[in-house]
Amino acid sequence: MFMRFVRLSVKPDQIDEFADFYEDIVAPALHSVDGCLFATLIRDERSARDCISLTLWTSADHAREYEQSGQYAELLAKNRPFLIESSEWRVQLTDDLTLEYGPVQSQPEVDTFEVISSTTEEAPSEEDLSHMYLRITSANVQQGKVKLFDELYRGSIIPALKSVDGFQHAFLVASTENPNELLSVTVWESKEKADAYERSGRFAYLVDQVKPMLSSLFQWKVALDPSKKENVVTSDDLKVEGFRVLTGE
Repeated sequence: MFMRFVRLSVKPDQIDEFADFYEDIVAPALHSVDGCLFATLIRDERSARDCISLTLWTSADHAREYEQSGQYAELLAKNRPFLIESSEWRVQLTDDLTLEYGPVQSQPEVDTFEVISSTTEEAPSEEDLSHMYLRITSANVQQGKVKLFDELYRGSIIPALKSVDGFQHAFLVASTENPNELLSVTVWESKEKADAYERSGRFAYLVDQVKPMLSSLFQWKVALDPSKKENVVTSDDLKVEGFRVLTGE
């Protein structure tokens, strides 16, 4: 499977309307596209506007064909009334050599990932994920350690997660831009159960299992004197983000 994120900045006062629009218009349109297995809208719990259209595809080729066919551009145009426009302006020269100063229409950021491990061989249904909570943990893995990380994820992390109350699904995905950048996407019955999992110490225990495979910058931070660690931030640290599923409610 292939996972695709389209990051959208939605007008905060129109989040509910956009969620309904996504469920009624966007998701059915995506389902009609060959190769699209799943589509849902999720919102960053720390933000009133940052959303992601998360889709699963049978292959990267299907996702690429969808984008190149013009269907993605058509759906994006329909989304525009709900989106926050960029405040960036640009000076450009027109065909008649006149200087023109106008706003730049921003394009959503698109991230793509290969699914390398998951708890299910089939995409979950949107109905199954309604009211659910997603937890996305990102990490940069050392060169040559992705396969080892995947083996540990399938052999130890997924079995451990399956024993946790509230856990539903897990996907380990690798960025198509940087194969050493991995995301663990986990689905939970609720934010409360995901938070309880982290408070229990199980998440910290699992992180300890993968630490030897993380980037050299992460290793350097871990090796620092404990009194200095809090003052050091690197781009390779583990990052945990929470998202609420907005569709299907």
